[in-house]
Amino acid sequence: MELLLARKFAEFDATLHKSTADTVKWVAGIVMGLGVIGISLMTFLLNNVPPKTPPPPPAPVVIYAQPAPTLPVAKP
Repeated sequence: MELLLARKFAEFDATLHKSTADTVKWVAGIVMGLGVIGISLMTFLLNNVPPKTPPPPPAPVVIYAQPAPTLPVAKP
């Protein structure tokens, strides 16, 4: 009886170990896959960004001189 119980526990332990190993493999694979997809996507997007155009230079400041005021000429 004790041998049968020990064998059942050993089978359960082996099954549990295998399922844990499979889960770790799947999680590691998914994380690596998402990492590769994320890095590839960011690389693609950053390489296809159009370059920024520099802002146009500001308009020059133009100062117009006012004509000199003319004094009325007195008639003799």
